Amino acid sequence: MGCAAKYDYVAQTTVEGITVRVGLKHSHPFLAEYKRFLEVEHAGEFEKKEIFPDTGGFAWLVIADNRGALEVTSIGGIEFSEALLASGRKQRDYLGRFDFDAKKVYRFIPSSEDRREPKPPE
Repeated sequence: MGCAAKYDYVAQTTVEGITVRVGLKHSHPFLAEYKRFLEVEHAGEFEKKEIFPDTGGFAWLVIADNRGALEVTSIGGIEFSEALLASGRKQRDYLGRFDFDAKKVYRFIPSSEDRREPKPPE
């Protein structure tokens, strides 16, 4: 299990037995800036890594099935990729995102609830 108690915000989702958890920890005393941590549990294994920080407005992480691979993407690029056994998709399918919702709750927002996929600024 992850260390959810060590985060200021934490959210998770599970796709085909792969649990993806994102934790945010304040990095500034009063601004909405966070260190971000990605935790993945699958097949009895546990991975944790610090990922691209949110320095304001980029707390999101996208979850997608990219032609049979579960991908977790942030503003910094692909953070995690793992083959999905049951997926036979021939195209990329946006599954949802970790983000703050309209009520300022950090959670996994499935694509069935909001189809807008965030993109890095160009």
